Amino acid sequence: MARDIRIGIGAEIRRVRRAVGLTQADLARRLGIHPGSVAHWEHDAAMPSDEALRGIQQATGVWLGAYKRSAVESIEAERAERRQATEGATT
Repeated sequence: MARDIRIGIGAEIRRVRRAVGLTQADLARRLGIHPGSVAHWEHDAAMPSDEALRGIQQATGVWLGAYKRSAVESIEAERAERRQATEGATT
């Protein structure tokens, strides 16, 4: 489940960026970051910070914070499940 949501934020960043006619370099310039950061987000290799999400909102008019919150919650749930499975296997 967590993977699907993480993929969702990267795809959404790409979708909204393209919808407003921005390249990765354009968006990065507006956010004051390296273009590689945008590429990492879009390929789900990194999660944008809350500050970056606010910048994306300003640049595109779309708030993506719900995607991040859902992804973090899913990652935490996945980790808890792994811990339970590991603890159960050692007892």
